[in-house]
This record gives sequence, C-alpha cells and structure tokens, in this order.
Amino acid sequence: MKIDPDIHIHEIAAKKSSPADRPAESSFADVLNRELENQESLDRNASRVSGLQHTADILLIPPVDEKEAVSRLEKFLDTLEEYAEKLDNPYYTPKDLSFLISRIETESNDLGLLSASLTDNAELKSMIDSALIRSTTEVIRFNRGDYI
Repeated sequence: MKIDPDIHIHEIAAKKSSPADRPAESSFADVLNRELENQESLDRNASRVSGLQHTADILLIPPVDEKEAVSRLEKFLDTLEEYAEKLDNPYYTPKDLSFLISRIETESNDLGLLSASLTDNAELKSMIDSALIRSTTEVIRFNRGDYI
C-alpha cells in the first residue's frame, strides 16, 4: 500500500444541534413517568411474545402414544444396559465406549422432548425423568474421566 502525502485528512466538524434535537424542558417527574410508560409497554409486548413462544413450543411437540413412549424408554434402557456391560468388561477402552455415550446423549435429548409432551401419565413421565437423570450422571462421569 502506497501512502500519498498529498492526501489530507479533514477534521470532522461537530454537528451543531438544532432546537428540534434538544430535549424539551421538563421536570424530572415528567421524564420518569414517560420512561415508566415505555417500560410497561415493553413488558406487555414481551409477555405477549413469551405467551406465543410457549404456545409454539406446545404446538411443535406432537402428542405421543403411551405404547410408543414405553418402547422408546425400553430401547433407551437397553442402550444403558449395553453401556454398563461394556463398562464392566476390562477389554473395552473409553474410546470404544464413546460411541455409546454419544448415542445415550442423543436418545436422552429425544426422551426429554418426549417427557415434555407427556401430561396424562405421571408414572411414565417420572420413569423417563429418572432414566434421564441417571443417564446424564453417567455421561458426566464418563466425560470427566472417572472410568479411566
């Protein structure tokens, strides 16, 4: 890059404020009331948006049949059992178990969404939540290196 000494940098002149730019003379109470009204309108808009978001979340999770939920929970428990068996076997290294950990994480995310969609069956929901808690602790233990 070549620097040309003939190019001059002009100073930026400060913009003079016009009477329209200056705030009108008002008391502190007027300014405070105006700001509080603005804040209340923002809060109302935020509550409407969050209500819509909650409705959208409900609509995105389709209702799940209990038989399907039970079969998915059984599949998840089978994966956890396979993990426990391979963890107990000294011939498997943590590197060999990493694919199971990633599968457990994926299935637990899916079961978390499934659990959120269950509202009628509290027992099934509590069983799924219990399995999710146990799997999460196992994933944390594995990633932390407790089994090395």
